[in-house]
Amino acid sequence: MFCPLILPHKVYHHVTGEVRRMRRRRRGRVRRPHRRGRGALFLLLLLFCALGFLFFSGKLRPVIREYAESRAVNLASASIHDAVEAVLSKGEIGYRDLITLEKDAEGHVTALHTNIVAVNRLKAEIASAVIADLSSIDTAALAIPLGTVTGMELLSGLGPRLRVELVPLGEAFAAFGSRFTSAGINQTRHSIVMEVTAAVTILLPGEEIQAEVRSTVDVAETVIVGVVPDSYTNVEDPDGSKTDLIFDFAQ
Repeated sequence: MFCPLILPHKVYHHVTGEVRRMRRRRRGRVRRPHRRGRGALFLLLLLFCALGFLFFSGKLRPVIREYAESRAVNLASASIHDAVEAVLSKGEIGYRDLITLEKDAEGHVTALHTNIVAVNRLKAEIASAVIADLSSIDTAALAIPLGTVTGMELLSGLGPRLRVELVPLGEAFAAFGSRFTSAGINQTRHSIVMEVTAAVTILLPGEEIQAEVRSTVDVAETVIVGVVPDSYTNVEDPDGSKTDLIFDFAQ
């Protein structure tokens, strides 16, 4: 006949405690291989990330640099052009404000005189507008989809966007010049043109690119009727901050 074993209360708790500890040890032994597997998987992921970074730096970065510089310079050139047009559209300064035609008794043009004060005022206003416009370029418009730089048409416009910023450096410089073109029989169109130059920094993740942006805009023009002198002298200081145009015409 089976007789159940009755253990004292303290002994019973001691035995059951040992049983629980043994079960925990067994469970811990079972989980250790999983922890090792997770560690190996983590190291493998790190390796793939490192290889991906090396591939990105060696293969894609030159393409990204070229693409970002081209895109930023194009947007900056358009921004400069828009800033100049905005200043000129006010109509405060025209051809007669910049250039005075001197004629003889027969109405022939003998000289053109430049209003240096008006020219310098226009230069300062345009330079200020250009810097303000460059500073307000939306960085979202410069962002480059990673799929675009891979060269694969199917991936164009897809993938995470690389942040690109454009920062103007210093001041913008304006150089004035003159252009003569035929406007018909015995007529010549005289145009005052301005070339704006601005130095910018293109910021890429982990890299900076220095670039120079140029944009040429027609400022004012007039049509000269009759015999037009065919020579002029353009005098400009080296840094372009004080441009003086001296037109010296001789029949």
